[in-house]
Amino acid sequence: MSKSLDELLEYLTLSKVAENIFQGNTPEESRQRVFGGLVASQALLSAGKTVDPARRVHSLHAYFLVGGEPGEIITYVVEKGRDVGSFSTRRVLAQQNGVTIFAMTASFQKKEEGFNHTTPFPENIPSPEDLPTWDERLAPIIGVVDEESVQAVGLGS
Repeated sequence: MSKSLDELLEYLTLSKVAENIFQGNTPEESRQRVFGGLVASQALLSAGKTVDPARRVHSLHAYFLVGGEPGEIITYVVEKGRDVGSFSTRRVLAQQNGVTIFAMTASFQKKEEGFNHTTPFPENIPSPEDLPTWDERLAPIIGVVDEESVQAVGLGS
């Protein structure tokens, strides 16, 4: 493996401090704050360590509250929400030196068969180029609706 990949994997390896509490390292960096993607990744990994491995992340909402300090350890406190049916929810707070820098809620779901939410696209639909223009569509009602009203709503030419 390359040195860069080894470093990335090192930052994505968390230590378990206590039940539902994990810690992650951050790179030494003098030009910027801790990269938000690293904080979000470590938070999601922390949450994932507390759910059934058969459940995969379904959705998440993340809030960056304060910039993180490079080179400082980040502690992730995972609050277990619900483990019901095929879903699990978790809330994670990322903290440095007692300050919450990031908050995330995540939902995990077990893979299961269910309703397919897609509908086949109808056949024989004309292409946009084959559709009538606005003027052609309005021609039958131009005598019923006065020209001024049609122009006012931007439908006429």
